[in-house]
Amino acid sequence: MAKKNLNIIGKSSNKPLPQENPGEKMTDSNTTTQEDPTTDQTVTQQTNSAPVESPVEKPTQEPAPVVVKEDASSVEQLIDIDGVTLSPAAGKLISKLRAKEDRVVTDTINSLLHYIKEMKPNRQMPEDVGARNQVNLYRAFQFLVSTHTDNFRELFATVLKIVDDTKSGPFGVFEDRYAYRFTSSMNLNKNDISAFERFMNLLLVTSNVKSRATISKQIDINKTLQYGFNDEAKQRITSFYGI
Repeated sequence: MAKKNLNIIGKSSNKPLPQENPGEKMTDSNTTTQEDPTTDQTVTQQTNSAPVESPVEKPTQEPAPVVVKEDASSVEQLIDIDGVTLSPAAGKLISKLRAKEDRVVTDTINSLLHYIKEMKPNRQMPEDVGARNQVNLYRAFQFLVSTHTDNFRELFATVLKIVDDTKSGPFGVFEDRYAYRFTSSMNLNKNDISAFERFMNLLLVTSNVKSRATISKQIDINKTLQYGFNDEAKQRITSFYGI
């Protein structure tokens, strides 16, 4: 007996196939073409189904950068006094003192500002020039505390303010690493060099008015002014610090 060919392609459906209108031809889902028997032309009719729009990609917006405005009132604007950048507070003190036309005041402030300009940290200078500038500063200190003036208290407070303003920045000559430069080459005897270093230390540790009262209690004036300063100088410094 011959074998039957049982190649199964698919299951048959009982539903009748759709009958095609002889006058219509299907093209796509949106249009239908129909032959007009009177003109022997093909007419294309648009269906009412709306075309599917492709989704529009919305541009992503990056968040705007946050700008923090700095409060101008919190930034102290520095001023120039004889070529030296100082705080407005120091400028007011200097202006007030200069108006008194006091020789001790004038010579002390002029000497100090000149020293600051000459000894700027980024300024190169020979050893002998730097040492001479230190000697001149020491003489200015001696003149300040050893010479009578009715404006001593105000003048010494101004000197401390200038020192405090110049402990950092481009004019930071009184920063610790710069304040004692060239001392080994100063043309002074051993006692005077020691007097200069001790007085410099006194200015540096008490320049900040906020901590001055506390630090003043730890000062040994007799030892600080042991060399290079007379008894009147010791009395003025003792009175100023209240010790």
